[in-house]
Amino acid sequence: MSTTAAPGDTRTLTFLGPGDPDHLDPHSGHHVRPGQLLRVVSRQLFAVPAVVDVAEPDQVFVPVPDVAEAVPTQDNGGLSADLLTCVVRLRPGVRWDTEPPREVTAHDFARGLARMADPAYAGDVGRFYTDVVREVRVVDDRTLVFHLHRPANDLVNVLATGYATALPEPHEGERANGPFRVASRTADELVLTRNPVWDPATDPVRRAEVDRVVVRRHGPPADPAWQFGVVTWSGTADRTCPGYTLNPYLALNLRPGPLADPRVRRAIGYAVDKVAVRDIFAALPGVTAVPAHSVVPPGSVGYSKYDPYPTPGDRGDPAKSRALLGEAGYPDGLRLVMRVRDTPLHRSVFDAVAAGLARAGLSLVAEHVPTARFYADLTPEGDWDLAAPGWTPDWHGNNNRAVMAQVLRGAGNYGGYRNPRLDALVERALGAVSLPRAALLWHQANIMAMTDLPVIPLVAFACRCCAARTGAAGRLPVR
Repeated sequence: MSTTAAPGDTRTLTFLGPGDPDHLDPHSGHHVRPGQLLRVVSRQLFAVPAVVDVAEPDQVFVPVPDVAEAVPTQDNGGLSADLLTCVVRLRPGVRWDTEPPREVTAHDFARGLARMADPAYAGDVGRFYTDVVREVRVVDDRTLVFHLHRPANDLVNVLATGYATALPEPHEGERANGPFRVASRTADELVLTRNPVWDPATDPVRRAEVDRVVVRRHGPPADPAWQFGVVTWSGTADRTCPGYTLNPYLALNLRPGPLADPRVRRAIGYAVDKVAVRDIFAALPGVTAVPAHSVVPPGSVGYSKYDPYPTPGDRGDPAKSRALLGEAGYPDGLRLVMRVRDTPLHRSVFDAVAAGLARAGLSLVAEHVPTARFYADLTPEGDWDLAAPGWTPDWHGNNNRAVMAQVLRGAGNYGGYRNPRLDALVERALGAVSLPRAALLWHQANIMAMTDLPVIPLVAFACRCCAARTGAAGRLPVR
């Protein structure tokens, strides 16, 4: 990254790095680089402000009004008593760079949200949205009404993702309503210039500090964090981040067999050396990694320092593990198959897990598969016992719809876990009126899940790209 003055004293921010500048479709910008650029050309109803200090979870990952005038609540009349109707008013003065400029309307957001709901575009976030929203009605140019299937305390979080953006009229083409717009684009270079119709008085989230942003494919990586899709603006990676992922965790195949016995699953939980796995990820540039003890990662609503399977220094407890295996009828140990992505990083993870389990008499055999096949074939019907997938949410903070609910009963439930009592707790947590009440319910669901132990958390992983999905990860030319 560099900042220069072009002819005419134009301030230019230039990024050099591997990979092309990528596409800028808000409904398919799943990676961090296009997500950061889209943040300065497109706007949403709500947004998470980028901040310099991300040390306090209560001060980051909290959506604020963007094009919306206010976050809807029962007190301000934006949320009905039954929590099933949400009214959002748009602030005036937000304009597209059309000729002549025109204001962003509720129709533009309805158009964008309809596209977001198409499974071909926004993926998991689109599905989260349609799980909650039954209908969006445009009352007038500045008023949207959301009718919900069920109460959802994270609706604003979903609407603050980059996918939930307004779209211009089809005949208007590609237009911007943020502080920058696309000036030119080739396979090797993308140039953004100031949007002349953007008014900072209408934008509480962003500010423009340069005149041009240039992204080029040329040159070596400028920062080690590039391998995770984002550079650091200060030149050194900030290792403080409250938004964590479950990466990796042990998925356990619950088909009929040894792992159907919870005592065997708990034996694995006691045997694993989490520090050995943590050290593999903590050594990566720009990464913070800590041993995980919970399906709710640090920084997510409902997280606590709950650790039902403590071991000395998180290094494992072979004696407890062997005792549980004996109770389950396996005093001589077990041979299990672990599906492993065929990369150096994941081979190292297998080695660390296998070494810990071996001390308790659990023998792991690796089944190496190409990364492209790893998730596709990870089903309860597969011939595997353990695997070490990762799960990265689409936003942080109030995000257990995108973390815990997915790992235990959604797309990340690779081992086939089913528990109707836990499903009921999850639904209550998603619809809780207050976040403290939701946090309590998520904690109760976590206790239930960790008792059943369909998955074994290994590492809570954070890097700047994890936070960049929602904006709270340092500063671009916007705040």
